[in-house]
Amino acid sequence: MSEDELIQQQIEKGGTPGGTDADAYRLVFRALKNEHGEKLPDDFARKVSIRAFNAKKSFDWDKFFLFGGLFVFLCVSAYAILATQFTFNVGAFQFLSGYSYFVVFAIAMVALLQWLDKKILKTPHAQF
Repeated sequence: MSEDELIQQQIEKGGTPGGTDADAYRLVFRALKNEHGEKLPDDFARKVSIRAFNAKKSFDWDKFFLFGGLFVFLCVSAYAILATQFTFNVGAFQFLSGYSYFVVFAIAMVALLQWLDKKILKTPHAQF
């Protein structure tokens, strides 16, 4: 049996062991015996959720970097297209012409799996 368990048993039996550990245990047990009459109000959760949803940020850095990055991407893309005299050519995708049935089958499978997911695997929605 460890020293902590021994001190705890002595205090529970009403003994008075000495030392700083024993004093700490006594304080903890005394605090645990006192029941506090404080209770949260019934509409506490509603008030907290209203505060959380109505909290306003001073500046939304996520949107700033998202739209800033998209703007820079579009500018660089436009410059690259103009500087290299780019022409659109689908010749790189000629190998797909022999797999047209496979592409249709893949699209149908994805659509079927999405439909099954919504009908069979109904996910529970968060409730507030």
